[in-house]
Amino acid sequence: MRSQDRAGSIIAPLAILIALALLATPALAGNTVTFTGEITAVPAPVAQFTGSPLSGTAPLTVAFTDQSTGSITAWAWDFDNNGVDDSNAQNPSYTYTTAGAYTVKLTVTGPGGTDDEVKVNYITVTAPVKPVAAFIATPTSGYAPLTVQFTDQSTNNPTSWKWEYKKGSGSWTQFSTVQNPSYTFTATGTYSIRLTATNAAGSNTLTKSSYITVSKPIKPVAAFTATPTSGLPPLVVQFTDQSSNSPTSWKWEYQKSGTSSWVQFSTEQNPSYTFTTVGKYSIRLTATNSAGSNTLTRSNYIRVGQCGLVIASFTASPTSGTKPLTVQFTDKSYGPVDTWEWDFQNDGTWDSTLQNPSFTYTKKGKYSVKLRVTNACSSSTMIRYSYINVQ
Repeated sequence: MRSQDRAGSIIAPLAILIALALLATPALAGNTVTFTGEITAVPAPVAQFTGSPLSGTAPLTVAFTDQSTGSITAWAWDFDNNGVDDSNAQNPSYTYTTAGAYTVKLTVTGPGGTDDEVKVNYITVTAPVKPVAAFIATPTSGYAPLTVQFTDQSTNNPTSWKWEYKKGSGSWTQFSTVQNPSYTFTATGTYSIRLTATNAAGSNTLTKSSYITVSKPIKPVAAFTATPTSGLPPLVVQFTDQSSNSPTSWKWEYQKSGTSSWVQFSTEQNPSYTFTTVGKYSIRLTATNSAGSNTLTRSNYIRVGQCGLVIASFTASPTSGTKPLTVQFTDKSYGPVDTWEWDFQNDGTWDSTLQNPSFTYTKKGKYSVKLRVTNACSSSTMIRYSYINVQ
């Protein structure tokens, strides 16, 4: 239904009125007035609107959007078509608190007149239905401290929530009023969970008995893998923790072959590390939780350098003489060697890691010499017995 006051062409009637006015004016009597051009009326606006949402349970808030055309200076909204203006905003919102079907009317006004649009039974508001409480949780078991995420799955649009737990046969304790809470259980035991969901129509409660089980932590059993375990430097290795019993902290260390010290390189669970120096590296992981720690060592697990068969060989000059005797050693090994280790007196102590070292003997005697050569994939050792004679 529309009510409009629109002006048509008013040129002739307006001219007659102006002429009569002039004749009625003594000072202007007998004068001639000439009108040129065209006088056009401003068209009336056309009212249009939409609302969203158009249906729902009470209380239902609807956003109305003006889509009227033409020149408009005022808006009047009647959200229940009872003859009373509820809003003069262009794009208002309105909350329906009672169930029913509502007719909405918009009246727009401009220089050219007014227009209205009426939408019959445009908004449908239904009475709220009390919720049916439902929820899930994850995880539902684990070691203390156990953090559990609860997810509300209640129907019929609850507006408030009450979460409670009961340990064993104890009393109920409220732990949250948010819709989807997270909670950390620090004490071991079995917990029942109760959710009460509420809206304007009422409340409903769901209890899940013995739903959460929190166990005493067991110390980890350390385990890990790495990839790759060999290659040329710089070698980027990705370590993956595979420890059991839920560790909460990690300590990663390496020990390069030929050294006695361990070097910590990460405290992350799954670290990446770049080895820049050739050699063999043992890896040690210590996994820890509140119950204790456990350590796993993989000896010579990472090999950094070339691959291929190596065969140790060397010569020396001179091989005899009086003390102090300085001897120059020359590597003659076969294959892609990455590291050299020399024991000039065959006493179990590595004296040099150079490829072609020299050594000074200060005491008389006959000395055996040992050379060990390695790469990422193989190693070889040569011993020349009683090779150096010092007089």
